Amino acid sequence: MSWEEEFRPLLGKSTRWEGFKRIMADQLGREKCFILETGTLREPGNWRGDGQSTRLWQWLIENHQAFAISVDADVKACMLASRECPNVRVELGDSVAFMRGFMPFPLTLVYLDSIGGMHQVAELAALWEKIPSGCLIASDDSPKKPELTRKLLSAMGIEPEYDDYIVVWRKP
Repeated sequence: MSWEEEFRPLLGKSTRWEGFKRIMADQLGREKCFILETGTLREPGNWRGDGQSTRLWQWLIENHQAFAISVDADVKACMLASRECPNVRVELGDSVAFMRGFMPFPLTLVYLDSIGGMHQVAELAALWEKIPSGCLIASDDSPKKPELTRKLLSAMGIEPEYDDYIVVWRKP
């Protein structure tokens, strides 16, 4: 079953659907995917509110050559994500500190869904030099979270490829 067949009934009418379609098309077009997500799923089956992006990365791992790490400071969310998405490596801790020490993979997607705008900017600052050219950077929950991220990337001459509830950029 394709990812769209599986997830359209759950997300097709959501504000995230078009953003997820773009992200998944990009990732499926790559030989291998290496995904780093900040913030993980918080409530089983909360497709409308939570978006369940970690479940998409689980699907990629099961159906494509992919590896995903989800970092969250909430122990209950990490326990839930580990149980619900067993192939996603779930890390308990502050995402900024984690990203400072992150090295192992040439990322294809950085999915920012953590606590807020300033935190996203700090995450990008901690990881920027390690993000390879061509990597997607996505921010969930627009317009709340990505305004500072948008301003930072725009100041660097990087404009969104997709700008809706999920905002997607590509590192040049």
